[in-house]
Amino acid sequence: MTSDRQLSMGSVARRAVAGGACALVIGYFVLLALVTRETNYTGWVVMVIVPVLVAITVPAIVSTARHYADRSVIPLLMAALVLKLVGGVVRYVVTIDVFSAADANSYHKAGALLASSLRDGLLVDNSRTKLIGTHFIEIVTGVFYTVIGPTQLGGFIVFSWLGFWGLYLFYRAFRVAIPDGVHLRYGLLLFFLPSLLFWPSSIGKESWMLFALGLTALGVARLYAGKHGAYPLIGLGVTALIMVRPHVSVLVMLALFAGFLVRRGKSSDALMRGGTKVVGIAVLLVVGTIAVANASAFLGVDSFDTDTLNQTLTSTTDRTSAAQSSFSTPNAQSPTGFPIAVVTVLFRPFPYEAGGVGGLVASVEGMFLLGLCVASWRRLATVPRRLFREPYVMMSLVFTLVFVFAFSNFSNFGILTRERTQVFPFFLVVLCVRARPKPEERVRGRQAELLVAAPAGTGGS
Repeated sequence: MTSDRQLSMGSVARRAVAGGACALVIGYFVLLALVTRETNYTGWVVMVIVPVLVAITVPAIVSTARHYADRSVIPLLMAALVLKLVGGVVRYVVTIDVFSAADANSYHKAGALLASSLRDGLLVDNSRTKLIGTHFIEIVTGVFYTVIGPTQLGGFIVFSWLGFWGLYLFYRAFRVAIPDGVHLRYGLLLFFLPSLLFWPSSIGKESWMLFALGLTALGVARLYAGKHGAYPLIGLGVTALIMVRPHVSVLVMLALFAGFLVRRGKSSDALMRGGTKVVGIAVLLVVGTIAVANASAFLGVDSFDTDTLNQTLTSTTDRTSAAQSSFSTPNAQSPTGFPIAVVTVLFRPFPYEAGGVGGLVASVEGMFLLGLCVASWRRLATVPRRLFREPYVMMSLVFTLVFVFAFSNFSNFGILTRERTQVFPFFLVVLCVRARPKPEERVRGRQAELLVAAPAGTGGS
């Protein structure tokens, strides 16, 4: 009797859910019809784009939860997706309505023209000879506009969605490379840091770079874990980096090599056995050489020697100091100046240095991360011994340090706050390693010690 009643209640609940879903769908289309009559395309396109982007993303979220047998992943990633899309709308309002002059405006205009050309069968603007950098983002914008139409708000939302995929790929990389890491902690920090919600959420380079770095990180994680499909992901990710900021691709390759060289493959690891590892090193050397060549061309230098490095750093300081929020940069090339550079790149501005609402938010976030570092001293204390056992930790730490060195001469807090979104996903890795083994791992360790210590013939009992 009780079983029949439970089945009946379950049937009623399913019917209620189905009815509610139907009502929502009908209500959505009615509202869409009303909005299209009252507003222009830019106003109502969000109601078309957002459901499509969510529908594309949900299967990946569900698949991730099934893969890890962890249903808590679903609310985490769904909340991250929603907030990232909201971040695109907020970034649009701040960029267009508050600060009318922004790079996004030029990308939008160029993308709209290119979308019109693409519809007419013309692939690229032949008047532009330099594809890498700004023009590439214009092409990406034009391709998006060919699908959704030339709507700037829609462009912000699509680029914000692209940034979400970058964060999602970083999350997957962390779970692949560090199975015993504190995954929930990493996910909460990665998906909900204000700077990662806001800055890579507009038409521009930040969203693309976050996506490209995430793609590369997942490939690197699979490489270190001895899983197949690593090299195609790395190749695609580094190529995507080269197309926008080749100098960052060089930093990634340096960090990748650091982790690859300390990686000790298992006997069953097909990707890291003798000849295969040699081939892998050869492939990475080729990709690294291409990255260096493109970075040299992009920066307008012939080689990466000491003189060229000093000239580039000095030029960066000069170009970024002629604006508000400027400050004196530390000397990252000196032993005493480098720790100051680490604090500057990762945590400043301090509250007393902040100017405006954006600067205040950045300072609060920086103080939160600095406090988190202090509170995570037990986790950080395990990092030195992890470097040669967990190559992804090595890679993340090396990328963080070389990024600090390369960007320490950015003498403007506004620019620095935006640029460091590229390093945060790597920096957060060292804050999310486990301070001590899981209880079941400690039990297995004690059992192994007892077996080793047991006298011969006792069977370890």
